[in-house]
Amino acid sequence: MTIENVIREHMGAMCEKIAAFNNTGYSFEEWINWELFYALSKAQIDVLPKPCYKEYSKDSPKSFGDLLVENQHFIEVSLIHDSTQNKWIEKI
Repeated sequence: MTIENVIREHMGAMCEKIAAFNNTGYSFEEWINWELFYALSKAQIDVLPKPCYKEYSKDSPKSFGDLLVENQHFIEVSLIHDSTQNKWIEKI
């Protein structure tokens, strides 16, 4: 199964839960990161949480990423909803 299919299948099954979390107005990005980590790991896809960007690029402005998949794909999760402040929208 491809990375995309694993993510689509796992997170797609959680639409109702994600909608409920969204309605709280609070961030749940970290939860999504761990759900993705779990799904990819379960599918036996090599995944590393909290990879250090500095190991891959000395010029990286950010210290840590969300996930590194198959030692070549960074996954960054950003979440915006009705309660998100504008500073985060610009960052994303």
